[in-house]
Amino acid sequence: MTLNEALVQSVSDRPGQPEVIRVFPVWPVKWNAAFRLLVRGGFLISASMQAGRVEFVEIESRMDEPCRIRNPWGISCQVQQVDGAPLHLSDDILHFETKPGGRYLVLPEEESIPSPRRITADPATGPISYQFTFPNGATAGGTLGRP
Repeated sequence: MTLNEALVQSVSDRPGQPEVIRVFPVWPVKWNAAFRLLVRGGFLISASMQAGRVEFVEIESRMDEPCRIRNPWGISCQVQQVDGAPLHLSDDILHFETKPGGRYLVLPEEESIPSPRRITADPATGPISYQFTFPNGATAGGTLGRP
């Protein structure tokens, strides 16, 4: 659950308010990552971060719910619906209507749609250890996998 929450969150600012999706809210900027995860509101979110920059966010709507996503770039964005005209938004919270089965690609305004690529992890031959340092100087780490 900790990894999921570091990659994507869907929470409201206050009880009773609609959820807002945030991608890579606490992910270390030095770590490249890509994911595909379900979040509240019936959205399947796919996103990629390379060299500390969010490359794209793709949203697949499973229900007839409006989407609210915190702008990961802080600049004007385009929301490109598959087989539809782009929607141009510039707020801190990007808000747009969705339909069941609709797919929406969110990009910075001036960027073109990225070419498709396959994202796969390198196979591990043994346990993987990690360690990182917090801003206060404390370190944390662990090992994933079996010997």
